[in-house]
Amino acid sequence: MENEVLVTLAERCKGDVRSAVRDLQAVCLGRKRVNRSVLPLLSYRDREQTIFDVLNTVFKTKNTQYIARLLSQSGEDPKSLIQWVDENLPRAYLDVVDLAKAYEILASADVFLGRASRYRAYVLWRYAVDLMGGGVASAKKRVYISTSRYQFPSWLKEMKTSKSLRDIRSSIAGKIGCYCHVSSKKANQMFNELQMIFQSNPEFALTFKETLGLTEDEMKYLLGDKYKYKPTGVSKKEDVIEEYDVSHDETEKKEQTEQLTLF
Repeated sequence: MENEVLVTLAERCKGDVRSAVRDLQAVCLGRKRVNRSVLPLLSYRDREQTIFDVLNTVFKTKNTQYIARLLSQSGEDPKSLIQWVDENLPRAYLDVVDLAKAYEILASADVFLGRASRYRAYVLWRYAVDLMGGGVASAKKRVYISTSRYQFPSWLKEMKTSKSLRDIRSSIAGKIGCYCHVSSKKANQMFNELQMIFQSNPEFALTFKETLGLTEDEMKYLLGDKYKYKPTGVSKKEDVIEEYDVSHDETEKKEQTEQLTLF
């Protein structure tokens, strides 16, 4: 086997060993000697591109057709893609004018994404993707040499870390809505007022916990910093009355004793 065949095979497989073995088996099948005549049989494979390959192509080139093909191979969701581009634009475009122009184009892409979600017209995604890719790429005057590493979108990171808190809030709103016979959306609107009442009156919070069936995590979310001072129990009305009666009787006995000593 000629070295040229092996080099071409390695280049077109792009590090995929399994594909290289299969292509090698295909060109060797039925042949005693493999030479450069088999090169036309080897073709480039369509591979799924990573988001970092996409960003590097968008920020470092102006070939809109190649960018469009790369975006179609990446399989990246447009809503996620716009977050990646938005996060890493300042690291790639060092000129203020180019950066402003790129963000203006990115804002137009965001408008298309919003309309696609609002009207369920997902055909508009293609226009948004073209603006995110070729539009942002054509906004720069020159290719910038930057050593900054591309970062994961901070907004997606915050949403991921706050998912548990949002789930707790949604669960509380659902229980409030069920108790008050309103929708979860309406219950969510009165959430802040209820949280203020809970924090100002922990005794009421404990009573309401039993009524709504709130968990400890939900109580901790509602009480906030005052959760560590949560009451251990609620006094019953009968206990309060009984305590009042006992103290009242003791006061009367004390007054009678004082009157007897006067005579």
